[in-house]
Amino acid sequence: NAMNEECGGNIIHFMMRYEGSKARINLVLKEPNSHHEEYISAQTKKIMAETFPHFTDVTVFFPAHFDHDYTRKFKIIGQGDGLAEVVGGYYKRKAG
Repeated sequence: NAMNEECGGNIIHFMMRYEGSKARINLVLKEPNSHHEEYISAQTKKIMAETFPHFTDVTVFFPAHFDHDYTRKFKIIGQGDGLAEVVGGYYKRKAG
């Protein structure tokens, strides 16, 4: 939040994907191709290193938008957390 405030609220959407020790951060900016991208990228990598040191490979991307329909796509939080069954586009935890 502090980083976004420093950039005038330029970050309007954030998504992180990870696999093992690799993390991919996607940030949609209100003003793409601004001078903020280099600063945001460096700060994001610094924050990730301090907060999640197990991610040894962090890449930051600035797509123009997300081609993602959150009402229909799967939402997965964590790895190996027992999510197994898809219901209505979302994963449902199996009882048991």
